Amino acid sequence: MLSTLTVLIPYLFSSAAYIVIRREKKLLNTVAGWAGAILLSSSAFLFSLWAIAGSGKDTVYFGFLLLMVGLPLYVIMRWKNKN
Repeated sequence: MLSTLTVLIPYLFSSAAYIVIRREKKLLNTVAGWAGAILLSSSAFLFSLWAIAGSGKDTVYFGFLLLMVGLPLYVIMRWKNKN
């Protein structure tokens, strides 16, 4: 369950960023383009939330803890690559 949760988190962020990316690339010129993009993005986002909630509160709790433990390691690695 924890590995499923870690796959769903990037999927959640990607579905949320879809609208922003399409807007920045000027790919939403028509009303149908906006409607389709919003429908696709929101349905993917809601599915991700539903799947995350379905994994259980213990899994979400431990997944959040593991992500927070990995955050300082990510910052250290990024800092080392800049120097």
